[in-house]
Amino acid sequence: MKIFEAKLIKPVPVDSTCTYGGEVSELHPVKRGKDFVAVELWAVDQDGDKVAVGKAQVIIPQ
Repeated sequence: MKIFEAKLIKPVPVDSTCTYGGEVSELHPVKRGKDFVAVELWAVDQDGDKVAVGKAQVIIPQ
């Protein structure tokens, strides 16, 4: 992993259930062993409200 950033955008009470997800948003072919993808991240609570957002850059293993 190159970069990981996350921001909580809504309070989450104790005993809440959250679901986390992510989607590849960009491909960065650099060179073998250095290629990476950008991923948009999010979390939603049991009511479907978004409680966190983030992004990451992940190196693709060769």
